[in-house]
Amino acid sequence: MGKEASKEMPKDIVVLDTPSYMVESVSDEKLKLKFIYPVYPEVEDFEYKNLGVKYIPGKVDENIVEKEIEKIISFRKKKIAKNGSIEKGDLVNFDFEGFVSGKSFDGGKAEKFDLEIGSGQFIPGFEDQMIGLNKGDKKEISVKFPEDYHAENLKGKESVFKISINEIFAQEIPEFNDEFAKSLGINEVSNVKEFKDYVTHVFSLEAEQKSKIKFQREVFDKIIKKVEINLPVQVIAKEIDKEFLRMQEDLKRQKTSMSQYMKLTGQNEKTIRSSLREAAIVKLKDAI
Repeated sequence: MGKEASKEMPKDIVVLDTPSYMVESVSDEKLKLKFIYPVYPEVEDFEYKNLGVKYIPGKVDENIVEKEIEKIISFRKKKIAKNGSIEKGDLVNFDFEGFVSGKSFDGGKAEKFDLEIGSGQFIPGFEDQMIGLNKGDKKEISVKFPEDYHAENLKGKESVFKISINEIFAQEIPEFNDEFAKSLGINEVSNVKEFKDYVTHVFSLEAEQKSKIKFQREVFDKIIKKVEINLPVQVIAKEIDKEFLRMQEDLKRQKTSMSQYMKLTGQNEKTIRSSLREAAIVKLKDAI
């Protein structure tokens, strides 16, 4: 029935969603319905040539390029098995299990785990206490979880980790030369200069993209302030639903439920949806 009604619409009107309807009259012989369609809003003409927004081309920071090259070289470290004791910079393969108040906890156990000593991957004090151990050694490490630790149940807690060292590897950083650049297998890169040019080019594309996004955002902000766009309530409600679902998925990835989030923040579904309304409207206006 709704499809039949939509055929009567002018061709220049764009329907955004399914219609709602209301009964206007009813009798033994006739039922009269009124369909209400959310349609693409009209946007009035506006002066767009003098918005006062200037496009600033992105620039590549040479320091960032150098750091990226250092990171790439670091990723290709050679592992060399060693018989000596653990030193800072070594890669250690070990088993561990953590306990708080004598009880194990989720995420506190692993086998054959690789850790670079001094990387700061584990909580403060953990890696330092591994220095000097040898292959086959076992030890109990006592550390305190930081007050700002991501897991609520472990914040500020004293803990003990039982560890067992499986393997110890020294790590050799390769020499940065033409041979290294060629070994990366990048098209049209066969020496150090070409590799540096390649990395610079990648970052210049990224800087240009960021500048374009920033420029677009500033232009849209100016236009939205100048132009009145009346969005259909039904479309806004649907976009808020999408934002709410995205939020639920984000919380799920952080191993938190929406109900837990509500308890922590003192909010309910109504207040959360209300807070998402502005972001939903901005997204819709940007799309238009």
